[in-house]
Amino acid sequence: MAIDYAGHCRLSVAEARMRIAEARQAHPDWFDFPFRLTEPRALRNFDAEIAREFGIEAKSRFTLFVQDKEKLDGLEDALDYLYALFGPDNLVLTWGLDTIRPPRG
Repeated sequence: MAIDYAGHCRLSVAEARMRIAEARQAHPDWFDFPFRLTEPRALRNFDAEIAREFGIEAKSRFTLFVQDKEKLDGLEDALDYLYALFGPDNLVLTWGLDTIRPPRG
């Protein structure tokens, strides 16, 4: 079973790309391995409708994949870091496309 988190983002693809680059640079220990962040992309097909169901008017989307299920240490911190980096009003992370993973607070 794959573990992935979809990032539904209010920022443009260009703005989201800058934040993803910043995340990779700040935390290569997370985002090079064991987790992989995809490049943000424009919304396709039903992405906007799906994001609205999670309460956000998204403009872009990215995915965080867990590459090694044996190394989940740091996953929750990495997800919270993404919320802090993007701003909690600009991002909703969902486990797959099923369940919101809100920021811990």
